[in-house]
Amino acid sequence: AIRPFVGIVSMPAWGFVADRFGAQKAVLLLNIICAVTLRLSLLAVTENQIMLVVFLLLSDVFGSAVEPSMDATVLELLPDPGQYGRQRLWGAIGWGWVGAPL
Repeated sequence: AIRPFVGIVSMPAWGFVADRFGAQKAVLLLNIICAVTLRLSLLAVTENQIMLVVFLLLSDVFGSAVEPSMDATVLELLPDPGQYGRQRLWGAIGWGWVGAPL
């Protein structure tokens, strides 16, 4: 339940940083690496609830901006922005194909 509230602030903040410095791909990569690292670090702090909440909050600060950053990167890479819907469709099919067996 923390992620939507963190995302209200962190998504626009990361977007501003990426646009300000013209480093959309670098910000996306930083967000992915930090979010994954912090999520995996949750396994090491299961005994301490305060640290668990801190790591979860920090991972959401980085992780909540990944999807909007990827969408912006896809739009930037497409020769025709009208193809964005097709890209999202195939992304959804891929998620469904991978997630269905789980």
